[in-house]
Amino acid sequence: MEYTIDDLQQLFIWKNGMNLSFQKQNSLEKKVLAKLEIINKLKTKQDFELIEFEQNFNNLTAVWKIFLLHIIRPDRYPIYDQHINRAFNFIHGLDYKNISADSITNKSKELFYFNTYLSFIHSLDNCNLKTLDEAFFAFGQFINTKTYAQMVK
Repeated sequence: MEYTIDDLQQLFIWKNGMNLSFQKQNSLEKKVLAKLEIINKLKTKQDFELIEFEQNFNNLTAVWKIFLLHIIRPDRYPIYDQHINRAFNFIHGLDYKNISADSITNKSKELFYFNTYLSFIHSLDNCNLKTLDEAFFAFGQFINTKTYAQMVK
């Protein structure tokens, strides 16, 4: 099934958690929606090289780039955000307390996702990515709460 402009619009609103600001909407239109044909082409390919994706979408922020990659191939590329990163770091004994939307550069987010997180995900056999995404997201949110901080005092 191919995406429509409205499909992509609604998906990015969902990812944003609210309607897009003027600046984000403008960016979405120019950098994503204008490339609907490329997105649908990649979506229908059995397998594509990341270089092909990168050539077309290298000007997106890390979170939007990874989200677009996810909606093109949800079976291969999990969602990424600060909560996923925080949960992964916690589980692997890495610094998780200083992970927030603004504390990590775009480059660092991409390096983490493509060099660390994807390797971890692909090492798991027969893992349901949606279930893992939901679990990491919920756990990453929880360990960032005052409730969790009070539990470990």
